[in-house]
Amino acid sequence: MDTMELKIQCNYCSQIYTVSNIKPKDFQSWSNGEGFIQDIMPYLSVSDRELLISRTCDNCWNTMYEPQSIKLDEKESKETKKSK
Repeated sequence: MDTMELKIQCNYCSQIYTVSNIKPKDFQSWSNGEGFIQDIMPYLSVSDRELLISRTCDNCWNTMYEPQSIKLDEKESKETKKSK
């Protein structure tokens, strides 16, 4: 079976990445809106699928959406303890 590869530039860091082993029929189906990328191309990594969807590489994605720790200030912390 023939596959294709795409070179995609990240919108944020401008690095160019290659997504390989894409089945042309699957790419066309996804491009035509025939289903979700994870259903049509489950054989691609999550990072490669995200690169196709948003042109955001894994490093930039993780930088933008890293878990934020929520810190309560001392007053909120004390109020929470009082209400228990």
